[in-house]
Amino acid sequence: MPPDIRRIHMTWLVLSCIAVAGGIGFVLGPKTPYDMPLGWILILTFGTRAVDLYQRLAAHPRPARVDGFGVEVEGSGYGLVEWRDIESANLWRASGRDWLALGVSDPAKYTRRLGPRERLRRWLRPNFGPYTLAIDVSSVLEGGMALYGKVRARLGRQRRR
Repeated sequence: MPPDIRRIHMTWLVLSCIAVAGGIGFVLGPKTPYDMPLGWILILTFGTRAVDLYQRLAAHPRPARVDGFGVEVEGSGYGLVEWRDIESANLWRASGRDWLALGVSDPAKYTRRLGPRERLRRWLRPNFGPYTLAIDVSSVLEGGMALYGKVRARLGRQRRR
């Protein structure tokens, strides 16, 4: 993550934590009937944002591999997604992240590999369709766009054969 983006995320993380602390103050010491609902709204809204920002700041760059066998992004939970199963690929920007959406013929083959934590994350990810594997490529070493370019180039070569 570039230093300027990291600084922006850190600033928003600090502001979110301050808002959560204010929400806790409203919940613990309400002075008017509106303080408790306002406190819970602050806690839920800025608390989830703070968790997301912390995860982004704590994430280490992950290696990705595009070779003759398929596509693999370390930490995605899907493992190696084979070329014979990939029908399409798109790069989406959703939820402030870059997602490599791989259209596959049999998604159950790859979702069976997911552990309980990855299953929960899959449920919380943006939904790009029933036959699509959404892989977060925001923190990939070479960048999500470069990875997408490699996948598109490989898919283009496959279709010409």
